[in-house]
Amino acid sequence: MGQGDWWDSMDSFIATGIQSARVEERRGVERASRQFIRYLNRDGTRRLTWGVWVHEGRLPSSEVLVAHVLGQLAPRALVGVRSAAAMHGLLEAPEALDFVVPRTEWRTIAPWPFAFRRFDVTSTPVGDQVVFVPLEKDLALRVTSALRTVVDLLRLRTVVGLPTAALALRRFLDSGGDEIALASLCRTHRAEKGLKLVRRQAAALSSPPPVLDCRPLVFPAGLPERAPSVLPRR
Repeated sequence: MGQGDWWDSMDSFIATGIQSARVEERRGVERASRQFIRYLNRDGTRRLTWGVWVHEGRLPSSEVLVAHVLGQLAPRALVGVRSAAAMHGLLEAPEALDFVVPRTEWRTIAPWPFAFRRFDVTSTPVGDQVVFVPLEKDLALRVTSALRTVVDLLRLRTVVGLPTAALALRRFLDSGGDEIALASLCRTHRAEKGLKLVRRQAAALSSPPPVLDCRPLVFPAGLPERAPSVLPRR
């Protein structure tokens, strides 16, 4: 690793307050160098889970923390369902991080530093069903698009609750969401029945207020949280 890479890694840890093994490996930072960086910042540094460390004096935003933890423990996962709906301004933030992951890709037994709910999917979101939020060098948060998020809520209405799915659908439609694209994606994912049922419920709702809390997760206990802004509509 070049000297510039080492200093870039040091600057990143100082600026963001978080380090993960997978991201540092992509940057070409060797394990011994990662350990030395943490040693230089040892006062206040603590391990959140396998391969992820934070500095309690300069904590990252929730987007950065989620991106590091998902990238480390579930690299093919995407923020989805209620958490993605919150980030798109369709629902208030849930009590835990919701994420979707390919059914055959869940293998980790590492301890998670925050509450989460995993949704195994056979049809992994791809293309314009995924929003990439660049955060720092070699790190982006992957979130299901607003359209795919609504479809997932319709498919999972018995899990998340019919009122929750109806509220998200109502906000999606009120904000000018593409109804034709929604119907098409529902056909692709066999959610037409759910759309018909939930749409009746959504139509009966009064106009909902804007979302105020768009956190993608509840922060680990004892860590003060910096909340993100709502994502642009996709």
